[in-house]
Amino acid sequence: MSTAAGCPALRCSANKASPVSGRSGSSNKSSATLAWRLGAGACGDEASSPACGDVAGRDQGSVPRSGSVCGSGGMAASLANGGSAQPCGTSLLCGETDIFCGGGAAAAAAAAASPGQSPPPRGLDLEGMIRSHRRREAVLRPNPHYMEAQASAAAASGAPADALTPQMRMIVASWMVEVADEFSLQPETLHLAVALLDRFLAATVPQGVPRGVLQLVAVACIMVAAKDLEVNHPTVEQLVAIAANCFSAQDLLRMERVLLDALDFSVANHTAFSFLHLYAQGLAGLAPPVAALAVYLLELVLLDYSLLEYPPSQLAAAALLLAMHTHGCAAELAPRLLRLAGYAPGEVARCVGCLLALHRNATWPANDSLRDLLAPLAGKYSQQSWCCAALCPPLPALDAAWFAAR
Repeated sequence: MSTAAGCPALRCSANKASPVSGRSGSSNKSSATLAWRLGAGACGDEASSPACGDVAGRDQGSVPRSGSVCGSGGMAASLANGGSAQPCGTSLLCGETDIFCGGGAAAAAAAAASPGQSPPPRGLDLEGMIRSHRRREAVLRPNPHYMEAQASAAAASGAPADALTPQMRMIVASWMVEVADEFSLQPETLHLAVALLDRFLAATVPQGVPRGVLQLVAVACIMVAAKDLEVNHPTVEQLVAIAANCFSAQDLLRMERVLLDALDFSVANHTAFSFLHLYAQGLAGLAPPVAALAVYLLELVLLDYSLLEYPPSQLAAAALLLAMHTHGCAAELAPRLLRLAGYAPGEVARCVGCLLALHRNATWPANDSLRDLLAPLAGKYSQQSWCCAALCPPLPALDAAWFAAR
């Protein structure tokens, strides 16, 4: 099955000479803070300068773990070098409570005893919950073309250079992945933070968000998501420090109020990850490598603006379906998944094709810039605790007959 032509930016022509999963650190470019990488200059100054961007030299006293979040000595590099990985089957990945909710030693021990996914509690109407969540997602989805609308408005005002681009958003999302990993946030918190970012950026059309403020908005989204979902969320001081003090605590608190006002204080969002959690609950016995690959694919999706075209429920179904096909268990599990998700094979076929192309180009990045942006995910998901999902080779092609026959 061929992939559709206007699919994500990650799906540019792939250079298969150097797989990203073999990379163990970040380049000099990624040792700068987000503000510098976006070209916003020193803490929002339009003159491009790494003055506030060299986080390797700043005081890290309030950051929860040592090392720069963006630097070559940071968490991305240590994870890529295999720092503290545990064998799959006893890690926090395997087991329903671990992979999706995050657990402690007790959860890891339970996972070792029963590595498969637990069946849903008796009496839980998963299909009804999924239908309800799909109705809710339709209300909260941002305009998938908000950047085009902003670019048109910027061109009309004579300032097209100020418009946000998919590449800028990819840089921001990649940095948010690093920050979430630095603070050991749950995957759902990261997905919610990126969802809030897109909703806010869509709500600011046509005026848009200046480049120099984009990092502040991203950190505010992480703070709001962490407050909503985490038991122990990062403090304001820690979040300011992780951004190399490019803004003050007062700036962040003001931005939080602006963000909540723009979203009408509607923070709860049904993300692709939350749908994946529901689907996995309905598929008792889902193998950890399949679940891990689906989580990895959905984290790649966060980087790609054009995949906002698909609703989160469909992205989750497509990611899990592609993971099943990749690991050879689609024959048994895929029909059950599609019934649970409420999608026909033809409805998800194009989305699955897009994710397959995304997977290929994450494995064989087309250029160094893309490889650097993917490095945080490659390091994280190359660990045994994630069943080495980033090292899993993509399918050569999808079985078009499988989708057509159903």
